[in-house]
Amino acid sequence: MTMRHQYELLKASLLIGFFSFFCLWLSNLIIKTDSLSAFNSIALQTFGLAFLMAISSIISIILIISYWLIKGYGLGNLWQSLWVTFAIRQYCHVATNSQLTLIDGKHITPSNKVNNRANRSLHTLNVLFTKQTATLTWNLPYNHESKELLVTLFPNIKTELNQLATDYIFNDITNVKRNLYKATAYRI
Repeated sequence: MTMRHQYELLKASLLIGFFSFFCLWLSNLIIKTDSLSAFNSIALQTFGLAFLMAISSIISIILIISYWLIKGYGLGNLWQSLWVTFAIRQYCHVATNSQLTLIDGKHITPSNKVNNRANRSLHTLNVLFTKQTATLTWNLPYNHESKELLVTLFPNIKTELNQLATDYIFNDITNVKRNLYKATAYRI
């Protein structure tokens, strides 16, 4: 995702946030001016907030879908991006053991910290499909152990990506910046 796309997503999210804030402010203003009993006021406020949150969620979804349509990605590519990203995140998840190691009466789980950092970095793994290309981007953790754990999965991730998206052929996952890894794919 380029800086321009990130800037446009930031603008859209700020617009959604401003709209949500405006709706909540307006509902609070309406409730304060209403002279209902305390119970009716609380019920109205709860219903009003739920209604406004539902409306703002619907508007957010409409804005995201319209953004994808304006950019020419298509709804099929949006669905495929979401599905493959979710599947790859599940595939790369590292299981953590719940057993604690006792050393001098203290519970120490060094492998859990490494696995937890590796699993937290999965939130930055994204696969973006367009009409002719697909791009995987992933920010790996900064510590050596977690990074090495995930780098060993790269050949298996590439194979899994090629199996999930059969229309595309993925290249190897390579280091672009310090901890940013990227793989591109082209439609067959």
